[in-house]
Amino acid sequence: MNNEEKILDLLIKLSEDMTDVKSKVGGIETRLDKLENQVTVMENDLGNKINALFDGYLSNTESVNRLADTVHRMDSQMEKHETELIAFRFNNQQNKQH
Repeated sequence: MNNEEKILDLLIKLSEDMTDVKSKVGGIETRLDKLENQVTVMENDLGNKINALFDGYLSNTESVNRLADTVHRMDSQMEKHETELIAFRFNNQQNKQH
């Protein structure tokens, strides 16, 4: 085999290798495109879920605040009633003594 034949064989092998590389790169690009699409779907899905969780958190916070206000009002009323009950009992005792 002379030099020209060796060079021709190498060029044929290089051409075959390049075809193989191009095929593999094409497959990688296809997989990468699919992966990018999946990541986009996941980002959108997670974004929606995070927004829903945040809305739920705000709703729970508002509920807790309303309950705290209600408890505070009830506590104030209870203190008022206790004071009135003490006064009533005191007056009742005073009336019994007379």
